[in-house]
Amino acid sequence: MHQFRRWLPLAALLLAGCEGPRGIPGLWTGVIQTGSSVTSFTMTITETEQGAVTGGGRLVNTFPGVSTFIFPLTVTGAHAHPAISLAIAPVGAQSMNFSGTIDPTLARMDGVLFGSGFTGDSLHLLRTTPSSVAQITAP
Repeated sequence: MHQFRRWLPLAALLLAGCEGPRGIPGLWTGVIQTGSSVTSFTMTITETEQGAVTGGGRLVNTFPGVSTFIFPLTVTGAHAHPAISLAIAPVGAQSMNFSGTIDPTLARMDGVLFGSGFTGDSLHLLRTTPSSVAQITAP
């Protein structure tokens, strides 16, 4: 019995590591089409073990046949699975807030976007595993 108690903390640590996939690092992309514009998001996101989310990327706002605006952005937020909340701050544009959930495979975020002209618009973000060359960093 004494031997068992000595190994119990190690066994608990090993089992905790077997919960399945954790974390949402990677390249996330999504598009919102509203009225006369299309807004696309491309973000490289990292996450700490405590669920703090940070990252960077770009927002491209296109008015077909008229003009296109590109904004570098930073991302901060929190992930407590399945819930996710992100503050998206484009340089030169108003900040936005995304809140939603992440699917069990950690490959899709579904939620709503508020701020910078968005009033609860649905945003679906899909994750890919980027090479270090494809990552977009904060400005």
